Amino acid sequence: MINKSLFFSRICAVTIAISISFGSTIFFSSAFSDKGAQWISVNHMLPEHLLVHDIALFGANEETIILASDAGAYVSEDGAMSWTNASKGLQHPEVQCLAVDHTGTHIFGGTRRNGAIKYLPATGNWVRYSTNLPARSIHALKTTSEFLYAGTNYEGLFRVKIGSERWSDLTFDDKNTILKDCFIQDLAIINDDRIFLATDKGILFTEDAGISWKYHTDNALRLKQFTCIEYHPLHKLLIAGTDGKGLVFSKDFGKSWLTASLNHPDIAQAYIKAISFHPEFADFWYIASDREGVFSSEDGGKTWLSINKGLSNTRIQSMITLRSDTFSLLAGTVGSGVFKYLSAFPPQAPSWNYTIGQENVQISWKASEEGSFPIAGYAIYRSKDVTPMQWEELIRLGASTRTWIDEKVAWGDIWLYSIRAFDNQEKPLFSSFADIKRIVVDDPPTLILQHPPEGFETEEESIVVQGIVSDQGSGVKSLMLFHKPSQGQAQEQALSWNSEGKFETQLKLSLGAQELILRAEDQQGNTTEVKRQILRKELVKELIIKLRIGSKTARIGGRETLLPVAPQIFRGRTMVPLRFLAEAFGAKVQWLSSRQEIQITYREKFITLWLNQTRVLIEDLLDSSKPPIQKQLDVYPYLNQGTTMIPIRFISDEFGARVDWKADIQEITIHWIP
Repeated sequence: MINKSLFFSRICAVTIAISISFGSTIFFSSAFSDKGAQWISVNHMLPEHLLVHDIALFGANEETIILASDAGAYVSEDGAMSWTNASKGLQHPEVQCLAVDHTGTHIFGGTRRNGAIKYLPATGNWVRYSTNLPARSIHALKTTSEFLYAGTNYEGLFRVKIGSERWSDLTFDDKNTILKDCFIQDLAIINDDRIFLATDKGILFTEDAGISWKYHTDNALRLKQFTCIEYHPLHKLLIAGTDGKGLVFSKDFGKSWLTASLNHPDIAQAYIKAISFHPEFADFWYIASDREGVFSSEDGGKTWLSINKGLSNTRIQSMITLRSDTFSLLAGTVGSGVFKYLSAFPPQAPSWNYTIGQENVQISWKASEEGSFPIAGYAIYRSKDVTPMQWEELIRLGASTRTWIDEKVAWGDIWLYSIRAFDNQEKPLFSSFADIKRIVVDDPPTLILQHPPEGFETEEESIVVQGIVSDQGSGVKSLMLFHKPSQGQAQEQALSWNSEGKFETQLKLSLGAQELILRAEDQQGNTTEVKRQILRKELVKELIIKLRIGSKTARIGGRETLLPVAPQIFRGRTMVPLRFLAEAFGAKVQWLSSRQEIQITYREKFITLWLNQTRVLIEDLLDSSKPPIQKQLDVYPYLNQGTTMIPIRFISDEFGARVDWKADIQEITIHWIP
């Protein structure tokens, strides 16, 4: 077993030598052990007694944390040290699970009552993502490079192509009925083709991107109820936890499985809720349980250690490894919100920016996250643009200072700048260098993007990008357009401009959300960027259905199909086959023969009709507090050769369709937009 103090010294030791312009060399050195490593509560701005179902990371560098809870969603951009409410648009506050695509820009949620939802970071809104998804309670979500998969509690497995909203039911095939016979608690993605499910009936997997599913040949895997499963692509390690029957793992992409030794008395029968990995060391595993808290293994699951110091609530529901310079875990609890696991380490490097004035550079920064000790201040460094860099420490400032102006510069100078935070020890621990920025003392170009505006939406395949660029100092050197679609390769294009600085180009768009970045650079190397988030929506086509009185031949979307019963006139009303039309609109129809009752699920509606009765009952699936609406049909539904016939007006009223009637040829035309 690896000595824990050695482990933390590996990941936290910092030794930096800095040569400064006045000739001396300063060495900053610090080494850390696990002394004082513990959990701390990180619930600033979160509600009390929060049940945290899931935690995920998003953004280009996975820098933003999002959590799903019984009281909505919350977002943190500072390593969980503070949170903001991100529940806008939720029909019901409880979010059960989260998934983020490989780009870090598409964030999805699964709810208990309202199916799948999607979070839009640019607006802070959640929107429905369940257009034709029959399942309302989503328990598990995961993404491949192309699809979002949704696991349910005995309702099957579904998927949708990211960027589309048309869900597919993966249980449609008879050989996949096993998916409806189990509670899908978690998914693990090896690659686009190879996917694993943790269920109450064992581990299932597919090798053909979800077309067919099967149990592993190891029957022992079918005797366990699996509660979670996690794959680490760097370590090529797949681990699955159970509800008290141990932990299994695979190092060959799930082809063969081994059982981990749970030799700690508190973990032997633990209900395992989450699994995390160390980003560097393949043998460092972390598991969270529903009652016993968190355990770590440093030897690939052979021995385990309880790491619950500081954890006031050991009922853990979710856990992830944070992406940061130092190792840390984030755990969500039942009723006590969020905890973060930390060891001794120096402050985090501050984020910072600058502005250029008349022969000066103004530097500003945000407060750093402190390490094991409070922050005492910030040190600012400068170097000539040479290799190797010769850093000069310009000044040390107090902890409350957020800006500083360097006036020892001249027009045309080129400098490299950076900042470090340091703590209040006698021999302070310094953070790593913050982002190194190359600064040319010159006004940056002026760049105005006139079209498209921010938040622009279109159904067109291409748009015009136009604007004005200028630079009164050294002049514009280049103008680049970067197009980053949600899927596929990012593209870049060099633009030209006329003597008035005007530019214009035609840009072809892909479907879905995408980002445009315009970057102008002047002759001194200063740059200006303008970004736009835009959305190309899929062109929605109208569905046209043609029927004729007395004819079993119907046309739907341009193709002919045969009806079980022809439309007919009954008591002066046009009657049409219910199931054929309802299912054409994406509705689900059920027939309860014992009660002579027809049940229709259509989007947010649950409609009940009865044979030979004109009464109709309509319930709102999104808001159970609303009382059902009762309506009366002109003519009651009836059976004709085993087919339910319904007045055509019912179709137009409840499915939002427009109905045209040509009396001379007795033809019915139904227009419906999905």
